[in-house]
Amino acid sequence: IKTIVEAMSQQGIQRIIHVGSAGELDHPGGGYRNQEGLPDFLQYVSIEQVRCYEALRDSDLDWTVMCPSWLQEDIPVGRYRYEIEDLPDGSEETGYADLARLMVEMVDRPESIGQRVGIVSFR
Repeated sequence: IKTIVEAMSQQGIQRIIHVGSAGELDHPGGGYRNQEGLPDFLQYVSIEQVRCYEALRDSDLDWTVMCPSWLQEDIPVGRYRYEIEDLPDGSEETGYADLARLMVEMVDRPESIGQRVGIVSFR
């Protein structure tokens, strides 16, 4: 992501929407949510996602980081909730189509700039 940030800055491109995970959101006890409950095989991926978030956070870009929970393909489209800087309660899954729809919506929403957006879908 550091290379992307640098290239965008050189080209004068400001807006980026990045897909991360719910692990990049703040944990109520401090730190990030990725600190608890992840299987071993996801630890390194999650650590890298946090690094990407921090690189965007520290950049001058107009960034938004999408923070879905477990991504699933078989969830009906359009039954999702999102929160800025938190993960909504009520589901541990996010539909790919819902994530894509919300990403497009966030492109033109200035309140999402410089924010992490938690999203969950409902069956």
